[in-house]
Amino acid sequence: MGPLPVELRADVARVGRLSSVPDVLRILTRLTGMGFAAVARVTDSRWVTCQVRDDLSFGLQPGDELPLATTFCDSVRLRGTAVWFGHASEDPVYRDHPVPQLYGFESYVSVPIRFEDGSVFGTLCALDPLPRVMDHQLVEKVELLAQLLAAQIQAEQRAEESAQESRRARSELGRAGASARLREEFIGILGHDLRNPLQSMHAVVDMLSIDQLSQRHGGAIRSLQRSLQRMEELIDFACDFARGIERDWLQLDYGNGSDLSDALSQVVDETRAAYPNQVLSTHVDIDEPVHGDAVRLAQMFGSMLINAVVQGQQSSLIKAVAVTEQGHLRLEVCNLDGIDPRRLDVLQASTHVHTPGQALPEVDLGLHMAAQIAHAHQGELRITSGTSGTCFRVELACQRPRARMQLVKEAASH
Repeated sequence: MGPLPVELRADVARVGRLSSVPDVLRILTRLTGMGFAAVARVTDSRWVTCQVRDDLSFGLQPGDELPLATTFCDSVRLRGTAVWFGHASEDPVYRDHPVPQLYGFESYVSVPIRFEDGSVFGTLCALDPLPRVMDHQLVEKVELLAQLLAAQIQAEQRAEESAQESRRARSELGRAGASARLREEFIGILGHDLRNPLQSMHAVVDMLSIDQLSQRHGGAIRSLQRSLQRMEELIDFACDFARGIERDWLQLDYGNGSDLSDALSQVVDETRAAYPNQVLSTHVDIDEPVHGDAVRLAQMFGSMLINAVVQGQQSSLIKAVAVTEQGHLRLEVCNLDGIDPRRLDVLQASTHVHTPGQALPEVDLGLHMAAQIAHAHQGELRITSGTSGTCFRVELACQRPRARMQLVKEAASH
């Protein structure tokens, strides 16, 4: 079959970045009773595993391939309809089919992951060596899960396209007109191209939540709902951030800190769900009122956590602390094995506050936003790296002298 083309490797990586996929696969296996489930990228010549839940030791890993002719997925891709059966050896259509015999499964379902334009990205499929009860209502639920994945994959693609356009136009950012145009395009992409698939995801999860499925898999569905809510908050913040660059300030919604502990704990829970194999030690203890924007402080903490995880090795121990002590809020996330020095320059550059009228260097957008939040709260995001690992740290006063907003431009000059 040969090496995977660059485009297919990018598709595998894109699905791998979606935090909802493990939840979807877990729901699928419990819904069907089958021990193997996967998201596959399917073209006219390749079948490639993107993500897998394997309780059968089937052996497939992300990036692995099966010969397309030995799967049902090419038929699913071409026809755009599901293939399913509960007992292959007794099914009049599939009892003599070579595919179930080749892989040794009796029950199977595969549904298309279809985009808005009608094209098929691949399939969501499950199988088991034992017979399982299958019917049309069950397959409809699997199709809902595939719709959810399709919306998320498209949203991820559009976000990547936006980032590519930003890099392409970066050389023009010194011109005021080009800068304003790019900012308007960025806000348009966030406000329309990303919100539309997000609304589709909400609709699918809402349908799942009112079904009897939610009684058995409520935890996974609630996790999906929390992730969607978080995505909405990120889009809202990114739009406001882009507008704030134009106005030279970030609008903050100060509260009394009563919801900060829950917001930070939710970020920790979402990180654990997204990276279940990561060793993560956390301590959240907010016992003093923090007069800050809880949503954006949680966004900042989440960006620190994600960078500590993804910039290091999966085996690394991540320690995260969010505490109040002597009138200050301390947020600290450390990767005890350290981060690749080649990435540290980009991460360090990301913590610099944006200077109006100047182009941004290569930065991690999430971490750059986190730095803006810290400065808007009259604090600073710092990164230190040494023999004890790499740490992201922010310390803020619990009490705020300003009531509604903090000028980023002014904070940068202090």
